[in-house]
Amino acid sequence: MITYSLACNNQHKFDAWFRSAEAYDEQHAKGIVTCPVCGSLKVDKALMAPALARMSADRISVSTGHPMQSEIREFLRAMRKKVTSEADYV
Repeated sequence: MITYSLACNNQHKFDAWFRSAEAYDEQHAKGIVTCPVCGSLKVDKALMAPALARMSADRISVSTGHPMQSEIREFLRAMRKKVTSEADYV
């Protein structure tokens, strides 16, 4: 089964379930996909977000950051200290 977000030419939006993508295409071509609100036959797929499968918690990796993260932070701290001590209007 597959669900599609659909919209008619009157901007009514609704979801509909189909056996497969091919089943939707067949029904749409035959003109039997109609808007449940106004009965319009001019129905097309609406923009929708893809459904993504979730990974189990034990497979989620957490980024540890850049390999040189501590060196970069230290460099930025030193740069900030230098700029704030030697520059005007900082």
